[in-house]
Amino acid sequence: MYPDMYPTHHKLPRRYVTVNGSNVQSMAQLSTPPEDGYISQALHTFLKKSSLHCIHYLMEPGRSRLEFWFWVIIHSVIVIMCSIIGISSWNKFTSNPLVTSLHDTHYPIEKVPFPAVSVCNNNRISKQAVFEFAQELAHVDPEKHDVEYFFEKLRLLGKLHDYDVDGRSDFLSFHAILEKLTFTNDSVAFDIMKIIKQLTPQCSQMLLKCMWLGHEEDCSHLFSFRRTQYGFCCTFNYVRKDSTEDPERKVYYTDNKAYDMGLLITLNASLEDYYYPMFNLEGFVITIFGNDEYPDPSAGYVSEILISPGYENYLKVDAYSTFAERNVANYAVDTRGCLFDDEAEMKMDVAYSRADCVVNCRIKSVIRLCECVPFFLPHAESFGDGTHCRVCDLQDIPCLEKYKIKWATVVNQYSGITKYNMREAEESLHCPDCLPKCSDTKYKVITVSLPLQKQFKNSSGLLNGIDDVSSISTVKIYFGSAEAWVYRQDVALYWFQIFSFLGGIIGLMSGFSIISIFEGIWFLLGVLLHIVQSKIKALLSSKKSPTEPLVLKFQP
Repeated sequence: MYPDMYPTHHKLPRRYVTVNGSNVQSMAQLSTPPEDGYISQALHTFLKKSSLHCIHYLMEPGRSRLEFWFWVIIHSVIVIMCSIIGISSWNKFTSNPLVTSLHDTHYPIEKVPFPAVSVCNNNRISKQAVFEFAQELAHVDPEKHDVEYFFEKLRLLGKLHDYDVDGRSDFLSFHAILEKLTFTNDSVAFDIMKIIKQLTPQCSQMLLKCMWLGHEEDCSHLFSFRRTQYGFCCTFNYVRKDSTEDPERKVYYTDNKAYDMGLLITLNASLEDYYYPMFNLEGFVITIFGNDEYPDPSAGYVSEILISPGYENYLKVDAYSTFAERNVANYAVDTRGCLFDDEAEMKMDVAYSRADCVVNCRIKSVIRLCECVPFFLPHAESFGDGTHCRVCDLQDIPCLEKYKIKWATVVNQYSGITKYNMREAEESLHCPDCLPKCSDTKYKVITVSLPLQKQFKNSSGLLNGIDDVSSISTVKIYFGSAEAWVYRQDVALYWFQIFSFLGGIIGLMSGFSIISIFEGIWFLLGVLLHIVQSKIKALLSSKKSPTEPLVLKFQP
């Protein structure tokens, strides 16, 4: 390293062996310097000339022993502290390498899709529709059961919504009757899904008036009759693809935050038409969710609001979006906790979403345990690669009731679950692959309800021509702000930031820098080069042997 500081020639003591009773030199004299002495001198010079703070105090002449050990202790403490800080910082980074931060609080609301809305009557089966269907069945029944018989037995179909097993003795017998009977048109065979759709309250009965962006619209143009978590309901701005249901729906946007410039609807609960209520209340269940995913409450990010008749309801919606930088994809899925669109392949012909992934997981479990699929799940008639799936009917209700708690609870992973609640976790639906999307839009809803007053019934135009409001509800769904909040997920620290952070800490405490690294490398290369040269010289000298072979005898 410093050639002028070290002697290059040292004579080594000669070594002798006994040859034919005489001591002779065993090899040619080696002229290699002693390596231990060289390394000690080189290290001494390196420490004196190093750029590290105060390291030269260890080698300065005239220092007392007390000063020497003082600086030894100081440098040892600094090395230990730098190691602790470096290891702690690295562990913290590797355990939480990503960070989510608020990126924009003024993202224009007109660039955010208006949420999907589903309106479900709490009455899942229409009394009028049941009576008409009972008349059809009685007309074609060869056993001549009367209308009243079918009117009562058709109540069993409501149990396909909630899996209530009361009256299970009638399930099989009535199912057998339904299989034998056909509709008035004999060419149409028994279809449980078609029967349920026929008996469900229709949108034309529930939706009296609809307004969008301040203009009255035909409700049939705004709403579709599609499957949701509660069966067939009226849906707005729900554009998720489904092979059997109206896939060509445009996405609605709005640039106005006024309460009367969103979606305004007048609902009729038709209390006299109640036949099979889903909950112990009257009114509607309104669901707010992402417009390209199935509204599954167990998957999260779904808002459900109970609407009672006789009330005016204001549903203020706030949107917030998240997106992830592409650098996040370099980390493992378990680390970032989300999936990009091109990473998840859905077995349904839809874009990836956590809700649809949970639906897939639930369908697999139901097929495995009960060998059918509930009618309200999307693609109930075909799953995956087009394989036909039998839709669950009355004979499957006991099996569906047995596992309904399992399918209602979703667990992504078992880590962190103690042995005390492991059994509970095992009785839940385990969907380890169902993670949120890395880029998505979610909606938060705040609700205010006021009793409908006759003196204000003409204020918004939603109650024009309606005198009795006892079974009427008005709902106004609108954005509460002209801006949306956007969150960004990114790498917490890039490699150069980590390098800068650790380098700053170590440099502050010990003066360590990149120059110090090259000094150490240069020192090691100098020592290594000297050792290699010494070995080569020793090898060349050993080849200068006598012409006669030597017979070596070692004296004890």
